[in-house]
Amino acid sequence: MKSQLPRSIKWLISLMATGRDKEIIEGDFEEALAEAKPRSLHYYRLVMKELLGMMRITHLRRKQRQQPSGLGANLLKVIIRNLRRKWNYTVINVSGLSISLMVFGLILAYVTHELGYDRYHKDHERIFRITYQENADEPVDGHWARVPLDWINKLPDYFPQVEQYVRFQSFRFRDIQVGEQAFREHYAFSVDPDVFDVLDLPFVHGDAQSALRHPNSVVLTETIARKYFGTNEVLGETLKTVSNSGDFETYQVTGVIKDIPDNSHLPINLLTTINTQEERTGWAYIYVKLSAEKDARVITEDMPSFIETHAPDPETTSMFNLQPISDIHLNSHLSREIATNNQLSNILIFLGASVFLLLVAIINYANLNSVQSLNRSRELGIRKVLGGSKTHLRQYFFLESFLLFVLSLVLAGIGYVTLLKYLGAFLGQTLQPDTSLLLAVTLSLMIVVPWISSLYPTQALVKLSIIQALKSQLAINSKLPRRKILIGLQFGLAMALISAMHITTQQFHFLLNKNLGFEREQLVAIRHIPDAVKQNMDVIREELVRLPSINAVSAVMELPGSAVRDGIILLKPGQEVEDGIPVDIQIVEPNFPELMKMEFVAGKALRQVSYPAFPPGSSVQEIFSTISDRQRSYVLNEAAVRLLGWDNPSEALGKTISGFNPFYQLSEGQIVGIVKDYHQESLRAAIDPVIMVYEPIWLNHLLVKLNSGDLFETVEQMEALWQTKYAAYPMDMVFLDQEMNNLYESERQQKELLKIFTAITLVIAILGLLGLMGYALKIRQKEMAVRKVLGADLVALIQLLAKEYLWSLVIGMALAVPLVWMSMEQWLQNYAYHTEIGVSSFAIGAIILALLILVPLITQVIRNDRNPAEVLKSE
Repeated sequence: MKSQLPRSIKWLISLMATGRDKEIIEGDFEEALAEAKPRSLHYYRLVMKELLGMMRITHLRRKQRQQPSGLGANLLKVIIRNLRRKWNYTVINVSGLSISLMVFGLILAYVTHELGYDRYHKDHERIFRITYQENADEPVDGHWARVPLDWINKLPDYFPQVEQYVRFQSFRFRDIQVGEQAFREHYAFSVDPDVFDVLDLPFVHGDAQSALRHPNSVVLTETIARKYFGTNEVLGETLKTVSNSGDFETYQVTGVIKDIPDNSHLPINLLTTINTQEERTGWAYIYVKLSAEKDARVITEDMPSFIETHAPDPETTSMFNLQPISDIHLNSHLSREIATNNQLSNILIFLGASVFLLLVAIINYANLNSVQSLNRSRELGIRKVLGGSKTHLRQYFFLESFLLFVLSLVLAGIGYVTLLKYLGAFLGQTLQPDTSLLLAVTLSLMIVVPWISSLYPTQALVKLSIIQALKSQLAINSKLPRRKILIGLQFGLAMALISAMHITTQQFHFLLNKNLGFEREQLVAIRHIPDAVKQNMDVIREELVRLPSINAVSAVMELPGSAVRDGIILLKPGQEVEDGIPVDIQIVEPNFPELMKMEFVAGKALRQVSYPAFPPGSSVQEIFSTISDRQRSYVLNEAAVRLLGWDNPSEALGKTISGFNPFYQLSEGQIVGIVKDYHQESLRAAIDPVIMVYEPIWLNHLLVKLNSGDLFETVEQMEALWQTKYAAYPMDMVFLDQEMNNLYESERQQKELLKIFTAITLVIAILGLLGLMGYALKIRQKEMAVRKVLGADLVALIQLLAKEYLWSLVIGMALAVPLVWMSMEQWLQNYAYHTEIGVSSFAIGAIILALLILVPLITQVIRNDRNPAEVLKSE
């Protein structure tokens, strides 16, 4: 029958319904309006009532189609139930992710700390350190972090771009006396009063503008103020500095500044005034603040003109360089650095290891999600039957991964906050993480990681038809090549960490155990001997040797393990200076090579001579003149002999040489001995040519050889002897072997951290592998049962299952070997002497990973070994 409804109502119905729904609604309308008079008030009331009802019904039907069972309001509840049901996979995923996120956050805090050195100065982009470079072609390194030439002080007058110019002098150490207490303070500088206009050194007490404007003023850090006086409210207090000659000078405290942050290349304990213009000369660390960062290039380009204008010697080859203050810590390894700097390669290794660890956890997470999704194809089929759209299913998988990630993130945050201070203590630093960077990384991971982990289910399962999903065809037929690639990548990252850790450990042991050319055990060094002790060197030596546990005593200018950067040009008779050979000059007592058990390849030790002490008040010119007139004998190392042109060390014995330095000369004397090349510095540096000379005024450190008795009792006896003779000077004593081992502290830290990273990575990988293997065995139970019926034994089944994982291991090795080889070879180039990368480093990694594959696999196969009849009875 033809519908009697008005066209307008039919049109409204067509907007809200189609097909069978439209016919039903039109029938309802006709039935409701049949007895109403057309165009009456009652008629229009019925029309409005039916329209509202129609709108409500269509809305509910659309909502029902869009939100099938398990979605909408119950979505979170369904996800939580699903995670609880698969609690073992949830634990593996959460533990792996949380640990890796925590470690990544900790290392990110360390990396940002290292990259943030000296960036706390608000104008750090405009602050530069001036370095001094001698002839770069010389075999001895001639690039210095400090400057010796006084005419550098004219730099601000020549370059208007220089806003501030500050000198840091008296940089070795300072002996301080407060009342009856004596202290030896390192990082105590004499500075220009404008230092607070260049560097950000916040004041706790006092005023930056006036603190160092008056002579004999001193500014302390809070820690040093409390150390000396028990409080940081010390304005007006006085302390005394003790010179090498024993003279006292009184300083008044005019300011207290906050402790210098850990991430500064310039540690400061106290600052004193430069009291006269005469004192404002000599060696100094010099910092300038420019009008703009770009001015550095202008000054560098015009620096040769400045040198030509002001250098006393117009033919000088010296050069001054501008070094950004924020680049010093990771990129500067010049002679006489204020403190030991780190290397950018070490930071990159830490960062790379943490990224590898995080990637392994993410891949592990994605792998477990992918195998779990295979078991949920029927679930997805049912959701599709109930009307679930692809959009809602994608949201479902993403939200599940997101909730799991958030749980991991919360646990990681708890571990991060708990362990940050312990990591700082291990590294000897106070780590202050970059909160904004950490937040940005966290938010990025909150989006990326759940998206990656839900990528496979959304791409594979969502596209299945309802029939395929309900039949679980994907779980039966798919070989999941993507998952194999991910497993291979996971193995590759784990192997890269194992190999890198092994190479780092090998290099660390190489550094500690390499023969240095001398013995360093049972040696105590008394550092920085003051002039008052030098003048009585024979007396202190005799008193020390009287102690029953002391074998011998000697003295040296630079302790083994520290760089010798005082140089001289060796000349053969009649040779011009420009044809001479630059070498390091090491001032030693004649018995020094014997004390250190150095090997003489020819000749013997220096001749024993006695030089009279310099009269008190002798000028520098008088001292240099006397030094130049003294008769000499010389001991060289093999490197110096080769540079002088003698292939055989014996040829050099008895030959006459002399030495030239712009400040003094060494008179002609015979070469009496040749020592085998030895490592004066750390193994990062090559062996330099060295000449050994005896000159008492330049002996800076005592070396004491101990017996194998009670070392601590001997040390106490030495301290008591020193206190009775030189109470005004604190005794600065160290064991030489410990001091030399400290040269490789960064390598030790790197080795230990890589061990931790590797162990965590392997734990995460093995947990993920157990999950994958367990699921693989579960879905292949019937296949295994059929094979056993056909005669396959356990060995054959293990070989069949292991093949997939071992091929993934081969893929991982192909990725890891070239990556590790290139990166670690580059890292080893930081050392002049290093171990070689061998096949063993990669073989060990492959064996460890193969065992981690086979042992769990064999265990799982044996545990799941069931009677084939029980498995196949359902068929």
